[in-house]
Amino acid sequence: MFEHFLERIKKHPFKSFILIVFIIGIVGKYFDKETAVASSHLVPVEQAQLQEQPKNLSPEIQAELQQKIADGEKIANAMIEKKKAFIDTSGVATPSPCLDFIIMKKAYWNKLTKEQKISLCLYVRNTVNEAKKFPHRFTRVPRTAPAYQSVIQKISKMDAESWMISNNDGGTPFVMGDMAWERYQTKDEDISFATFSGGRYYPQ
Repeated sequence: MFEHFLERIKKHPFKSFILIVFIIGIVGKYFDKETAVASSHLVPVEQAQLQEQPKNLSPEIQAELQQKIADGEKIANAMIEKKKAFIDTSGVATPSPCLDFIIMKKAYWNKLTKEQKISLCLYVRNTVNEAKKFPHRFTRVPRTAPAYQSVIQKISKMDAESWMISNNDGGTPFVMGDMAWERYQTKDEDISFATFSGGRYYPQ
């Protein structure tokens, strides 16, 4: 079969060239589409499986935690659908990147109640597990970039507390996972999730 294909190329080099270019174009468009879907941040975040939660939490807190993660997912998806936020991985050029839910305007964050903010935080924290399993879905770095594989490896090895909710306008993040906060240069206690949530969702 392969010899027959080569024979056809010899007999019809121009037609064969056009056919090969066409096939390459179709394959290229497929991968470009996959990349666009994977890195699009203006569509709902896919439902993440619950990552393993702290085992020392009481059954009541465990149940509350799962409900808040579900509530946070609804908040996140609604904001992304309305183009008020997108999800990405920040710090991919550093050894320790973190999952970043980026809100377009501070006013959008301020409109949320404290409980809504905590639910959103818990959802983003839970989504780290999804990002580690499917890192290509959580980066805007194109697959053709030389550093792409390095970025993918870094995301797949992120710590469970490497996440934050930040402001697209710049400035101090709204809330950070504890590991991300430990690496943050300006350590404002108010943006540590352990402090922000009063330590309620941590083992006692």
